[in-house]
Amino acid sequence: MSGLGITPFLRKSPETGTRFRRAAGTFASGDDGAITILSLFLFIVMLAAAGLGIDTMRHEMARTHIQATLDSAVLAGAGAPADATAEDVKAIVEDYFDAAGLGDYLDTIDPEKDIVATLNSKSVTASANLKLDTYLMRLSGIDTLQAGGGSTAALASPRMEIVLALDVSGSMAGERLEKMKIAAKQFVTDVMSASDQGTTTISIVPYSWSVTPSDEMFEALSVDVRHNYSTCLEFVDSEYQTTAIDPTRAYGQMIYTSLNGSFGNVGIGDPTIDQSARNRSCYTDEYFRILPYATTVSALHAKIDSLKAAGSTSADIGMKWAAGLLDPAFAPVVDHLQQERTTTDADGKLVTYNIVDPDLEHVPALYSTGQVLKIVILMGDGANDWSYGLTDPNKLMDPDVTENHSLPDYRGPDSHLYKVEYTDDVFKYRYYVFNPNFISYHESGCNWGYWICVYESEDITNYYLYSTYWNDYTNMLDGSLLNPAQFDALPTTLPNFKSKDRLSWEQAWGLMTPLNYSFATGDYGPSSMFTMFGNGSTKPEVKDVRMSNICGAAKSNGIIVYSIAFDMGTFSSAAEKLENCASSEAHHYNATTVNISQAFGSIAANVQKLRLTQ
Repeated sequence: MSGLGITPFLRKSPETGTRFRRAAGTFASGDDGAITILSLFLFIVMLAAAGLGIDTMRHEMARTHIQATLDSAVLAGAGAPADATAEDVKAIVEDYFDAAGLGDYLDTIDPEKDIVATLNSKSVTASANLKLDTYLMRLSGIDTLQAGGGSTAALASPRMEIVLALDVSGSMAGERLEKMKIAAKQFVTDVMSASDQGTTTISIVPYSWSVTPSDEMFEALSVDVRHNYSTCLEFVDSEYQTTAIDPTRAYGQMIYTSLNGSFGNVGIGDPTIDQSARNRSCYTDEYFRILPYATTVSALHAKIDSLKAAGSTSADIGMKWAAGLLDPAFAPVVDHLQQERTTTDADGKLVTYNIVDPDLEHVPALYSTGQVLKIVILMGDGANDWSYGLTDPNKLMDPDVTENHSLPDYRGPDSHLYKVEYTDDVFKYRYYVFNPNFISYHESGCNWGYWICVYESEDITNYYLYSTYWNDYTNMLDGSLLNPAQFDALPTTLPNFKSKDRLSWEQAWGLMTPLNYSFATGDYGPSSMFTMFGNGSTKPEVKDVRMSNICGAAKSNGIIVYSIAFDMGTFSSAAEKLENCASSEAHHYNATTVNISQAFGSIAANVQKLRLTQ
């Protein structure tokens, strides 16, 4: 090997091998105790590790059991009925823990702090703790482990503000109206039965030529009041570009008069059967009035049942009021409607009531409020039609224009109608002087000595209408005429004269029709305006533009609009206008008397889906 240049590092000899063998034997014989100790140490380490695993597993199982029970318990508590009290919710959580055998470990629930309930949501918080004795970890000095947890569940049911804008024009009379009532009532039942009390409001806006707010709503608005015959408002074109009906804005009051009717009887009678009452500019009957923010099925069904059909279609103003009831600007009006009022019942007892449930809060909600759905269902059975009216050349109906009468008009103060009041003795009856039981009601015999006539003092009101054409005054109650001198002398010629007042045009139109006026004065200006196609009436195409504008404003504010074209048949253009008003093509329905219930039912189902996905 050395010849290869490699030097051995160890040269063994017989003695060297002997020494190695002896040393190895000595080492082997001396390590017996060390191996035993090492094995014991390793066994203890393995036992401790196994104990740690077992106790850790027991701890995790206990913690998981408690947490699962907490989650289920608070979720059940948050899902308690809307009328459940905080104590009721607390009991639900405690029952869950008792049923799981963990009742001793539930921490005390404070109903005031841990349970928070609002109109459409409920939040429940609970915690629990368990002290677990260890098995083998105690060998490591750990005698117990803490297992516990906390949980909070909050369930919110989206609030819904819904308005049914229903066409009640004359063409709805008969089967259409009856089928619509059935469908609308079922819609109300379906939606309200799926809503917790107070989380859904439904308003009903009947519309034909106009929309009639209730007296209480009218009182809460800043209307430029010019007469006391009706509550209809007249919106100008620009007001259809916004959803708001602002109680601080002085809206114009619609003139109240009619196409037909005798003096002093304008609009008297049932417009659904009486022609003289049918062609009014505004319907004052209770069944035409808005029902605002109802929360009970019974109130909504009663309103729907009461609806009658008259007039002609004006979907523009129906949609304007529907959007206005959902706009937050209307909130002060709702506050007014929530005030407590008193009335007398059939027994003469005073009873208190509220127009709108006083427990409702933040209605209408702000557009930015989460968990609130605002929905309009606009139903019409035909195209927008002409509406009767008088011209407004000086824009008295526009709150943004200062009142003036620079152009001739039939509005404002100083009409041609005068109200004259005095007191006179009025004949009642006469009786025979020789037989008092012999009574006659003819005044002609009062000058005869054997009749005694009975008179009673009465307040008398006459109305005189001046004609610029004939320069005379017509007594509108008996048709007699006075020249200007005779009229001026009334304060001296009438017995017990009291007053002579010149009425405003708005006051005058509530007593006479434009035709009454024209016949008595020879001035056919008002009667030519107040006719179908008259220059004071509103054209259908104007209403179409207004409807498009208000629908656009509603949708831009997040209001969901459904539309129903009901039994329109060949009126495809009118149906298309309603479809354009809807939020999408899928939100529009073409319905007939056969399937109107399916249309309302489909909308009810869609509304519920919307609610679940919020």
